[in-house]
Amino acid sequence: MASEKDDAVFIRQVIKSLSKFMDRTWELEAQKSGLTRAQVNVFQELYHSPGTSLKDLSAKLGMAHSTISGIIDRLEKKGYVERRADPADKRFSRLYLTEAVNQYVDDELPSSLDAPLIAALQQMSDEERMRVRDGLRILQRTLLSEGSSE
Repeated sequence: MASEKDDAVFIRQVIKSLSKFMDRTWELEAQKSGLTRAQVNVFQELYHSPGTSLKDLSAKLGMAHSTISGIIDRLEKKGYVERRADPADKRFSRLYLTEAVNQYVDDELPSSLDAPLIAALQQMSDEERMRVRDGLRILQRTLLSEGSSE
């Protein structure tokens, strides 16, 4: 049986490989839709948190305020994003996706980003899929509980 060290190296390599594979899927979707990966990330963030401020969006995506501001300016010019005055403080604006983009993120984006994963899962039995989910849950729970105790 492999040692914990060998298992850790194996798991890290598998996660890295899967991450690269999923990143390529993101890149292809962005290219296909004529968007950059950063723009797709903005779409997803604003879809899940409509009314986010520029400052909060910058923090959530880990990007400089000026970078996010430029991305939003370009998306706004294309009619993908709207800035609306903050009802509580008119000096600030809140960011929202237009209805067409909400529809794209709701209907098309998840299926295109997850298509390779869905295809792989369709090849597994229900028991295999449950084992994958359980294993990932256990690993996530254990890693996160370890990280929070430091």
